Amino acid sequence: MAGLEPKYTIREPNSIEPTYIRVNIRYKYKELKVDTGDKIIPILWDKDNQRPTTDRKTLRNLHPLVLKELQYISLHLDEIDYFIRDLVLDLKRDKTISLEIIKDKLSEFLGRKKEDEPIPPAIITDYYDNLIERMSNGTFLTDKGTVYTPGTIKMHSVCKNQIASFGDIWGQLAFDSVSNDFYTKFITYCHSKNYKQNTIGRAIKSLKFVMKVAYKESFHTNEIFKDEDFKANMEDVDNIYLRVDELKAMYDLDLSNDKVRERARDLFLIGCYTGQRFSDYSRFRPEHIKSTSNGTKVIDIVTKKTKQRVIIPFLFPELDILLKKYNYHSPKAYEQDLNEQIKEVGKRAGITGDIIIAEKKGGKMIETLYKKHDLIKTHTARRSCATNLFKMGYVPLEIMKITGHTSEATFLKYIKVSKEENAEIMMSKINEKENDKRSE
Repeated sequence: MAGLEPKYTIREPNSIEPTYIRVNIRYKYKELKVDTGDKIIPILWDKDNQRPTTDRKTLRNLHPLVLKELQYISLHLDEIDYFIRDLVLDLKRDKTISLEIIKDKLSEFLGRKKEDEPIPPAIITDYYDNLIERMSNGTFLTDKGTVYTPGTIKMHSVCKNQIASFGDIWGQLAFDSVSNDFYTKFITYCHSKNYKQNTIGRAIKSLKFVMKVAYKESFHTNEIFKDEDFKANMEDVDNIYLRVDELKAMYDLDLSNDKVRERARDLFLIGCYTGQRFSDYSRFRPEHIKSTSNGTKVIDIVTKKTKQRVIIPFLFPELDILLKKYNYHSPKAYEQDLNEQIKEVGKRAGITGDIIIAEKKGGKMIETLYKKHDLIKTHTARRSCATNLFKMGYVPLEIMKITGHTSEATFLKYIKVSKEENAEIMMSKINEKENDKRSE
């Protein structure tokens, strides 16, 4: 097989995203390159052995489903190898060998269609289903090589259903049919359904992401998702936070005869005193409790979503009391259950004031009156912590070290200080400076 030995390489060795594996065959100074259909993250490719890595240290840190995918790739490449070697022997025997024949036979083996056969357009919802399945089983990873969170997967699933419902009216949606006209008609459809602005924005953002992935995987050539007018418009919803006195009212509430709501209240307050997401404040354990070099007691944890290490001081005495109550384990609760229970806790604690929320719905700005306790949810905890610490005088960069925010612009969206409160904060700082001058 001199000159016809199959070699395996990856298309983009410097990419941080999965890239196609190619089989390369040279014959009579010409080279045939064929994608095998398999994709792999370059750092998991062993170019010397021309197979997925078998390095134990690397494999030890991978998700079991990723390991399974690597095993599948190795087996598939072996099958291709056997096929090519047998094919070349047959062609040599018949003296009909050529790269064109090898290409046709190999394409047939890989299940490819001949060039003269029309290829049906890729359907968006079908690709969504495939991508969501790969996200769920861990064979499609984030840019950082981590698995997608259930929340992200659910978001894409909901958006896919919205696009599918639109397709019932528009007609079967192929990637090539997405255009600025599609964009306009989809927005109009969403308005007719009275969708909120952020619901529409998330659907467009999801579609742009899916189109980008499908484009990279060569399922279509439509670049409309790059168009600056094809954008996901979001609005900054006026989400609430709970003041320190409202948190105290919750903390002081006697729930000894209602253990379910007591655990829900305690878990929520732990979030309010640490500034973490539910996915993190719901999983504190004794091993997360540390002391710094000068003896300061802290919570030291790597966040689940961003994989950032954060060190949280015990700035509120209630935090240590609550964690001690559960032997430094976060009390257990499902997020949806906590969302329901904490509203009732807020009501019992007297957090019942009227709140007017203005948001776009069906393309119109609508003002809706809510009771404050009905707006409390798991993420209110993180926002409350950030806002209360800001009001106490901590600067954004100090708070961001605790919350794990990397962008000050993003962080400042969490600060829910009213114009009146902002004026009071500024005035208090002036008074502090005046008092300092008098005491000199």
